[in-house]
This record gives sequence, structure tokens and C-alpha cells, in this order.
Amino acid sequence: MPSRSHPTDSGDPIADALRDAGPRGPMPPLDLETLGGPARAAWRRRALARRARRRRWLVAAALVMALGAASAVWILRQGAPIGTVTARAQGDGWGGPAVGAELAPGTRLVTWSEPPEGLALELRTGHRLRLDAGSELVLDSARKLELLRGAVYVEAADAPLRLHAAGTVSEHVGTRYEVRIVEGVAAVRVREGRVRLEAEGQVVEVGHGEVGRAAADGTLEVAPSPVYGPSWGWIRRAAPPFASDGASLEAFLQWAAAEGGFTLEVGPELLLDPSGQPALVRGSIVDMDLDAALSSVLAGAGLRYEVEGGRLRVVPAEAP
Repeated sequence: MPSRSHPTDSGDPIADALRDAGPRGPMPPLDLETLGGPARAAWRRRALARRARRRRWLVAAALVMALGAASAVWILRQGAPIGTVTARAQGDGWGGPAVGAELAPGTRLVTWSEPPEGLALELRTGHRLRLDAGSELVLDSARKLELLRGAVYVEAADAPLRLHAAGTVSEHVGTRYEVRIVEGVAAVRVREGRVRLEAEGQVVEVGHGEVGRAAADGTLEVAPSPVYGPSWGWIRRAAPPFASDGASLEAFLQWAAAEGGFTLEVGPELLLDPSGQPALVRGSIVDMDLDAALSSVLAGAGLRYEVEGGRLRVVPAEAP
């Protein structure tokens, strides 16, 4: 019968050492609660950190998408509302607030130039604003605004309002006016009333039919400027719609004159219907430009209009 070899004859020193050590004893019992608590805490910390990183990534991605999209408005809300959107003129891909949306202090409004977009809003103080295409406006509060680029048109209320633009500050005195930044210089055109313009310790007053701006030497200058014409046409793009159906003819004509920057000339008898009551407008002028709206409404009343030298004159249709 052949003899069996001794385990140490294997030639493998590691195997020989394991055989010499004999079988391993049983493992001591584990305190699973003691070990599980720290493990769960460490897992929870890692999970929360991952969630925080994911949230930061999503916020950054959303911001990039918002700025890169063909939308018109970027809004930062920081408090109780100070204003409301009253109208918007949109291009393709508009992503801004809907009409009726509330605006808070710190809101930043941006409109793209192409396609041209516009926005109208009303502040709680009663000031009504329109923002031109390619503009950026910050609503610091209901009484303090900052125009960073483009143009804003203001129909001022009685409450104070300070409008900062390119180192200047404009304050109205019961007025309608435009502030526009061109090549880093702010210009203020006044359609009605007066505006107090400040810059670097200088103060000038800009009145009806004038424009105030900083000259090349840094001084403020005031020059004549028409209150009507094509350069004012942009304000109609973002204008809130006029509720024409059921409005009086007189209210409509006053609105049209204000929109066009005209002085209204109309005989009081032309504002009455055959019974001697105030004539009323019937029908909507939504999506009509100013000329089309005037022609449509006045034709229905047997009237027509003429514009000459900044005057909107209303006459009977058969008048020479």
C-alpha cells in the first residue's frame, strides 16, 4: 500500500502555514446597531451632498437656458409686489410674464431687439411705464428705477419717481417723457410737463418739446425736440389696449392725441350724438395702429381727421 505524503511536503509554504494553524474559530457576534448608526449617518451626509450639488446644477442650467432662449424677460422676485404687467408685445419664443403678472422689488426686465419686443407695466404708485425693444430696466422700488440700456417711456403720477440712467437722474413734474441710453449717454425727451435732470452736481429742467442730455464736455444741455413723429412710434408697440367699445368719442380722441403726441382740435358739437348725448364708440381697435384706429372710429361717426404741425384736427367727413 503506498504511503501518504505529510502535509508539509506540499512545497507551498502558504498552504503549509494555513494547515499548521488549524481551523479558524467562530467570529464574535457583531453589534449591528452600533455599526449601522454611523454608516447610515455617513450615507445620509453623502446623499444630501449629492442632492445639493444636483440642485445647484439644475439652477445653473435653468439660468443658462433662460438667458440663451429667445425670450424677453428675466425676473428676480424679492418681496411684496410693487407693480403689474399691463401689456406685452411679443416676438417668437416670448418667455416673459403674462399680462397681470405681479412684479416685486429687484425685478429686472430685459427685452430683446430681434424680434422686437415691448412691455408695459403699472406701478403701485400709479406710474405707467413702457419698455422699448432691446432694453433693460431694474425696478429697485416703486419710486426708484434704473435703466441700464434701451429706452423707457413714463406716464407719471403724482408720487415721486427717480429714474437713474447712465449717470443721470430724472425726476418728473407731472409729465410724460422718454429716457433713452445711446452709446452710454442718457437723453430725456419730454412730451408733456417738465423733468428735472441731474448729473455730476449739475441740474437742468427739460420742458415740453425739449430734450436734455450730457454734452461732449460733460455739461448738461437742453435743445428743442418734437413730441410727435416716427421716433415716438415704438411706444405704441407695448401700449396697453384702449377699451374702445362703449367708450366716449371724446375719451378715445384724447387717448389718440396722447399716444401720438398731438394737440387735439375738435368742436364740442362733434362729440355728441344726434340726441345731444356724448357719442360712444362701438367695436374694438385691438391690433390696429393709430392711423387705422382713428380712421375706423371717426368714419363710424361721420367724421375724419387731419394731422398738421403736431395738431390732430377732427372735422365732419364732408368738410373741405
